[in-house]
Amino acid sequence: NSLGHRFGSKPYALEDSSTNNWALAVLTLGDGWHNNHHRFAGSARHGFQWWEVDLTYYSLVVLRAMGLISDYAGA
Repeated sequence: NSLGHRFGSKPYALEDSSTNNWALAVLTLGDGWHNNHHRFAGSARHGFQWWEVDLTYYSLVVLRAMGLISDYAGA
């Protein structure tokens, strides 16, 4: 998380120091798209472009297709 606030690009101009870092995204299975996450905090997906690989999100898609999880928040 700290690295996601130090090194990388900022496609969204936010008041915080979050950045997108492709190397960190590879190591964290998608969480390296940290600036995207801060811009759209309620989204389960962090990689928005085709080249922003987000394996965590893809795993959630597969688990949902298998019926193991849902988007029901219980509210």
